[in-house]
Amino acid sequence: VERGGITYMPLYHPAAALHNGSLVADLQRDFDGVRRYLDSRRPADIMPQGEPPSEPNPRPSEQLSLL
Repeated sequence: VERGGITYMPLYHPAAALHNGSLVADLQRDFDGVRRYLDSRRPADIMPQGEPPSEPNPRPSEQLSLL
């Protein structure tokens, strides 16, 4: 479904398959559909499948204190 230039794909939350094993196949098909959609929208020369984006981390993460 497309609305306002944003594509929405309804699918089961992965935790649903933990509670109801019969949803595993549906969930796999949902995620396969998401992958096919993303692959159809992404130019292969920008980020070929299997290659992670090579963006440098601008600064290292730091541990935050609770107190």
